[in-house]
Amino acid sequence: MEVNFRDFSQKVIAVDSSGSSRTLVFDLLKGIGFKDLQGLPGIKELLGLLEVEPVGWIVTSIFPGQPNNLLQLLRLISRVPGLRKIRVSAFVDGGELEILPAAFELGLLSYHMKPF
Repeated sequence: MEVNFRDFSQKVIAVDSSGSSRTLVFDLLKGIGFKDLQGLPGIKELLGLLEVEPVGWIVTSIFPGQPNNLLQLLRLISRVPGLRKIRVSAFVDGGELEILPAAFELGLLSYHMKPF
């Protein structure tokens, strides 16, 4: 699957423990034109979905201190050939900025500050 951000048919996954944050992201992405949106509460659930469905873009919180976190996700995507075209953007709190250099080295596309 070729990732092209002008192709609004690609599947976009929003991952955040807060349902209201996921809804806010959905509203923004729907306004841009994306139609295939799904929300998940954590990266563990995302990893299960990646095994069975093609995804074009993941927008996720970092989930610091958890075994399934942004850096683990980026490492997986960079090592598994079938996942390498997935783009990942992160939601970051002010106290999480120190993780960004490592995340960009692993292929992070962009970051966006919380609260929205």
